[in-house]
Amino acid sequence: MKKIEKPHSLRIVLRDSVPVVLTHHHCTCVAGTALCNNTVALLFQTAHYSQLSVPVVPPVHSCTESGQRWHKLQTIGVKPGPVSKMVKTKPVPNRMTEHGVR
Repeated sequence: MKKIEKPHSLRIVLRDSVPVVLTHHHCTCVAGTALCNNTVALLFQTAHYSQLSVPVVPPVHSCTESGQRWHKLQTIGVKPGPVSKMVKTKPVPNRMTEHGVR
């Protein structure tokens, strides 16, 4: 018999000060009595959005909501041409320009 898991909830309370202070946290996961990964992840994500000055949390789109990309060619910097005009060069290490086949 498959065990049905209840979704867990997470609650954190922050004090508006400089620096912001975590005053209370509670998570219903197994490790929720201590500072669990869910609490740390939420605090990290909140700090990340704050540093980026993001006013609202961006919506999460599932893979079915966006168009297919597997059949689209990614030809960044590649131009078609005859094989007889290709020039093969030895790549130069630590160089961020075109190298290899031109």
